[in-house]
Amino acid sequence: MTSPSSPERTEAVQSAVRGRRHRVVGDRDFDVVVFGCTGFVGKLVLEKMYRYAKSAGLRVAAAGRDEDKVKQVLELLDLEGKVGYIIAGIYDMDSVTAMVKNTRLVLNCVGPYALYGEPVVAACAEEGTDYMDLSGEVHFIEKMQLKYTEKARKSGAMIMSACAWDSVPEDLGFQLVRDKMVKEGMIPYSIDGFVEVLPGPFGYRANFGTYESAVLAMSSFKQFIKIRKALRSKGLAPKLNKRGPSPVVPRKYLPVLFDSRVSGVYIPFLGTDPHVIKRSQQMLSLSDPEYIGARSACYFKLPNGILPKLGYLFYGLLVFLFSLFEVGRKLLLKYVC
Repeated sequence: MTSPSSPERTEAVQSAVRGRRHRVVGDRDFDVVVFGCTGFVGKLVLEKMYRYAKSAGLRVAAAGRDEDKVKQVLELLDLEGKVGYIIAGIYDMDSVTAMVKNTRLVLNCVGPYALYGEPVVAACAEEGTDYMDLSGEVHFIEKMQLKYTEKARKSGAMIMSACAWDSVPEDLGFQLVRDKMVKEGMIPYSIDGFVEVLPGPFGYRANFGTYESAVLAMSSFKQFIKIRKALRSKGLAPKLNKRGPSPVVPRKYLPVLFDSRVSGVYIPFLGTDPHVIKRSQQMLSLSDPEYIGARSACYFKLPNGILPKLGYLFYGLLVFLFSLFEVGRKLLLKYVC
């Protein structure tokens, strides 16, 4: 493990990083560690994190399982000597524990999280280290909540998932609208979000890690239902305090949506966002029993043209059905992307 020299940090930064939530974690070598820095997303996160952390005087480290590859990334990003580095791998729990003990925050970029995320969450919850990831895997997020809430409370660790597009705009957007309405003396009945993905120079593209996570998430549907029931039984997923009558058939369950507020044809968004919004509302309800939430729904815009619409729906149905079986998942991950 190496640590670069750093300039004197301001008292405000020290207070924000060290004094938050009045917990004592002792001296640690780094403020932020980017774990999984050699991956596609990890490189981007490390580059951005260093840029923002530099102005705040925060100490940043890159972490990965292969020392040569970690050094190559630092050289590629021109960060040699500017950030530290830690060698840790999820199959070596001692190395993961050593990593989280030496930082105040871990940015975990190693996915799919359903396969590789739990050791890092477990170590952070045990050692009082804050944790953030980019997970879009609801079953993983809620499984970690179920298993490590009490341990994280005792250690003072903050465990936060889904910190990326597209959950952040949806979740924060919902909260900003809700809070603004309440501030102006109104209580929202329902807040809807609409997502449109625009093609880039090469059309519609996603990296393989995102695709693999989606396949694993769909294959864990039954497990997710059991986890959700367990959360409710433990009081970790309370019923939201909402105003107004509940519709007989919620709009989010309608197969197709036409809405005068937006142009195009929309279907219920099957990604993480609706669950993330609901989970945030439940967390706020746990901390404030008087909190008034709102109904929420997220919609995804289908591409223009009848053939693209049919192709999108067929592809989604194909992936869902194949993801339910082990052989199907292997075929999806090997041939369909």
